[in-house]
Amino acid sequence: ANPEQYLPQYGGWCAYAMGTEGKKVKIDPKTFEIRDGKLYLFYNAFFNNTLESWLEEGPEELIPKANQNWNKF
Repeated sequence: ANPEQYLPQYGGWCAYAMGTEGKKVKIDPKTFEIRDGKLYLFYNAFFNNTLESWLEEGPEELIPKANQNWNKF
């Protein structure tokens, strides 16, 4: 009924990279978080799982930064 609800944030790019660097980084579709009804995807390869960094640094701070960076694209 509401397909937009299931669209990943930031065009499907890594939410952590968007929040910290404003960069489009490929993701691992198996590494994700659903927060406040929104789907966030993350890079996870070569011993670097950005979901862990996202949770450690705090999504409450990173989401506004990622939103601001995404609006530049």
